[in-house]
Parts: sequence; structure tokens; C-alpha cells
Amino acid sequence: TPKTTAAVLGEFSKTAMLVSLNVRAYGAQKEEKKVSRKVAADNNADAGSGAYRKNLVPKEAMEPVVKAISALRTFHYENTLPWLDEGVRILPSMNYEAYRAEMEGLRDAYDGAVRAFCNAWPEIVRQAQTSLGNLYNPADYPADIASRFACSVRFMPLSDAGDFRVAISDTERETLRAQIQGTLDSAQQSATGDLYRRLGDAVKTMADRLRAYQVDPATGKTSGIFRDSLVENLRDLVALVPRLNFTADPELEAIRAEVERELCQESAESLRDVSRSERRAEANEGARRDRRASVGGAPATHRGVYLRLPPA
Repeated sequence: TPKTTAAVLGEFSKTAMLVSLNVRAYGAQKEEKKVSRKVAADNNADAGSGAYRKNLVPKEAMEPVVKAISALRTFHYENTLPWLDEGVRILPSMNYEAYRAEMEGLRDAYDGAVRAFCNAWPEIVRQAQTSLGNLYNPADYPADIASRFACSVRFMPLSDAGDFRVAISDTERETLRAQIQGTLDSAQQSATGDLYRRLGDAVKTMADRLRAYQVDPATGKTSGIFRDSLVENLRDLVALVPRLNFTADPELEAIRAEVERELCQESAESLRDVSRSERRAEANEGARRDRRASVGGAPATHRGVYLRLPPA
């Protein structure tokens, strides 16, 4: 007997959790409204036609913090799946340990960058008084600068529609439960579809770059760029997908295994080798067998992108 969606989601609540990442940082820019109005007036423009934003601190002073925040967010999104909104994402339990360990290191790097920035704060403020001239405003520079930074990771259980409890009539409760179930079902399909899209996009990018990479047999000169990172990134994704496939989707695993078998065995250097230039990679962007028209909104072409080298 096929399992109901509620039963399946109940199982998912045992194999995944929800996680949110919240990062806050000092705003290093601010609009100078008087200057904006003056520029507009001097050019006979409407007052709201443009804005002048002053840099409160030098770009290089904030750069380590900005990079640390970018690393946190990039890792968070790559190692989780979309859920009901952009603030909360799915973290499969199989990826929990790897996620927690890496996030601890990234948070330490963020804390270190913030600490260095705060230690340099008095000097940054002194420099601003000179560099900004009449635009300098001491109110833009809080004494408690450390309070303007924060980073937190929150873990929450993944619930199913059966957990819905409220003091209303049985009829209304069942109606609401059905609505919630539909929302959860859509979210689950979206999460799975995200993995199909990631694989499809990565393989398509690789195929496009290989098509563009040409070697002139007469001069030996190459056109197009095919970097080592294309192969390395695909290998990383292929290794990550099993930890994110919390629904144990067999079709997704079959595609992942095929990508690993067909694309991840060759090095980037071998793919660029002139001796292989006549055996150009072909991208078959059509599904080779009948599949569902879409999974979680992922187009069929995303799930049917394959790349293979012709035999030697």
C-alpha cells in the first residue's frame, strides 16, 4: 500500500531538521541626504532622482568581515535545501556533522575578522574625520561597535502536518491540516528539485565550457577557458548530493552516480589535452529515458543533462 504524504513527511522529520543562519554587520555606507538634494538641485533634477552614499570606513577595513560573511552564507546555502521561506532551510541529518564542523570553523573566522575590525575601530574613526571632511558625522560611529555584529545558527525540528494542534472544530482542523500538508508537500518537492537543478546546472556549465574550448591544430593556440575548478566543483557536488538527498530519491541517486561515473573520472588536464581535442565532449541535453515531466519545478532538461567523452 502506498504511503500517504503525511506518513512520508513523518519519516522525513526523522532524517532531516531545519536550520537558519543569521548574520549581522555594521553598515559601512550611509546616504548623505543633503548632498543628494544639492546634486539634484544643481542639475535641475528631481530630489528623488539619485542618492549620494558616503563610505564610513575604508573598503579594505571591512573586507575581511565581508569575506567571512560571504563564506558563511555560501557554505550554508550549498549544504542545505530550500524550505518554506528563505530564512529557514532543510539540513538532512546525514549532513549534520559535516555542516556543524565546517560552520564552527567559519564562525571562528568571522569572529576573528570582527575582533580585528573592532580593535582597529578607534583608528578607523580618526581616519574618517580626515577623509570625509565636512561629511564626517560622529553619530555615524557608535562607541559600542561590537554590538553591530552578530552571527547565529539555529536548529529546529522538521514537523509534519500531524503535529498541528489548535482548539477549533474537527472540520476546521482537518481543513487546515490539509492546507498545511499541501504546503509541506510542495516544499519537499522544491527541496528535491533544487538538487536536480544543481546537478543539471553544473553539468551544463561543464558541457558549455568544453564545447567552447578549442585547439587550433595548425598553431596549437587555444580558445575558450576550461578551468580545473569546473571538474573540482562537480566532484564536490557529486560527493555532497548523497548527504542532501534526505528523501532517498532513487532517480536522483541514479543521475548522481552516472555523473560521477561519466564526468568525474577524468582530470581537467586530460580534458584539455590536445590529443583529445578531436574527441570533443558532447552534451546530450535530452532525457535518455522517460521520466516525470518535472520534480519540484525542476525542468526535465535539468535532469537530462549528460556529458561523456567518446571512447579512445
